[in-house]
Amino acid sequence: MKEKLQTGLRRAVAEFNELVQGLSTEDFERPLGSKWSAGQDLRHVVRTLRAVDLAFSLPLPVLRLLFGKPRRKGRSESELREKYRKALGNGFQAPWIYRPGKVGIGTRKALMERHVRISERFCRKVVRLRDDQLDGYLLPHPAMGKCTLREMVVFSSLHTEHHNRLLKAKLEGTAADEL
Repeated sequence: MKEKLQTGLRRAVAEFNELVQGLSTEDFERPLGSKWSAGQDLRHVVRTLRAVDLAFSLPLPVLRLLFGKPRRKGRSESELREKYRKALGNGFQAPWIYRPGKVGIGTRKALMERHVRISERFCRKVVRLRDDQLDGYLLPHPAMGKCTLREMVVFSSLHTEHHNRLLKAKLEGTAADEL
């Protein structure tokens, strides 16, 4: 089961980075309408994954003390997707700390390398946790509320896939399926 979590995240990161790698300087830097540029999307997914990775570094007793114990069964991937879709539909926007600011082409390679490095470090942390730990501890998410550790891993993949789809749609000039 943990291998599936790792595979999903690695695939999402690789697909997103592959898309960004192939962009011209103009497509990488140019904001698309009122939406972020590809570079800004990249920095955003790196920042959010870094935050989750850092949270997974905290000792489990600290997580329990700060965020309590789950009092419900873990949500499925489709339930997480639907909850996020509703949050976006209700106007949820990334908190200021995760907003990317201006991103130039000169940062693309370093951001992509950081994206891969963080995802690999995060996957190593996930593999070390037992299933009961993945399902028995919580972390807060600004749009999703409290999520189990397993839900946060699944959501990290969904979030990267979401930005991949949005970026493809922006580049094609079409409307995107939000999640």
